[in-house]
Amino acid sequence: MPHPLFPDAVPTFAALSGLGWRHVLLSNHVPELPEIVTGLGLGRYFNVIVNSAETGYEKPHPQAFRLTLKRSGWPRSAWMIGDNPVADVAGAVSAGLRAILVRAPLADGSRYVPDLADVIDLVSG
Repeated sequence: MPHPLFPDAVPTFAALSGLGWRHVLLSNHVPELPEIVTGLGLGRYFNVIVNSAETGYEKPHPQAFRLTLKRSGWPRSAWMIGDNPVADVAGAVSAGLRAILVRAPLADGSRYVPDLADVIDLVSG
């Protein structure tokens, strides 16, 4: 049975795509991740999918982020958007990326948004 998506996921991916952003998925997950993403109806939104089962590097290891950037063609601008303060935010920052934490604020002043849709203004501004 597929996992339910947050209601702001598809509209946010669509809006960011319309603004020229490409989406890359980096996850600590199983080899079947691309099929799962497709089954959730999100396949058309992701240009690249990288997962730890394939690379051998889990977030927050900086090499997980470097490999993802390499597979993405070394984009000029990149953001890590995630819901885990250690794996997503601290890992991205240690690899030299900007990061946004979604749905779970931190007391340390990390860039945070309560909903994925709020990312649009941050990355486009």
